[in-house]
Amino acid sequence: MREMLKKGDALRPSYEDFDFDGLDSTQQAWIRRLTKFTRFRHRVESYFQEVRLSNEMKLLFIEQHSMKLGDRVFYDIESKRQVYLQQVQAIPYLGAVFAFGFFIVYAIKTPLTSNLYKETVYSMALGLGMASCVPFYYRKAYLERVGEAYDVLKARFEKFPEQAVPDSDNIVKNFGSTRWNDAEY
Repeated sequence: MREMLKKGDALRPSYEDFDFDGLDSTQQAWIRRLTKFTRFRHRVESYFQEVRLSNEMKLLFIEQHSMKLGDRVFYDIESKRQVYLQQVQAIPYLGAVFAFGFFIVYAIKTPLTSNLYKETVYSMALGLGMASCVPFYYRKAYLERVGEAYDVLKARFEKFPEQAVPDSDNIVKNFGSTRWNDAEY
């Protein structure tokens, strides 16, 4: 896969002044399909790496070196995690709102002689199903931020190899104004 991407990079200058508007719709459709490799190049390269790290391993690595991250990066990761956890906890409430919305739509579209039992079950299932999809977006954003922080740490360790030593387990890692923050450390 890397060889294919390198070959495409080598051919790129030869198409610099090419008029793509003169192509017919079939050719443009094929070009759009083939440019997916360019648009999602980072995902393609990371998928075909020799070693793929799971998100849990990245989190473990970040936790081991969290004192080297800096407050801004640490707080950004923590805020994304808190938003994700809040969305998980909000599923029943958000599901009830979505279910009520679906029920209203069903009530408007069904005849007045209907008892709406079936529509009630449908609206509850659709509402909870739709509400349970919301945390997936926030989980994806959180894991992308974890991946970015992992890449930043790896780049820093390549530049400064002496910092690659994990933090001591005796360090209290509570940042900010929390009740667990020990001021004496």
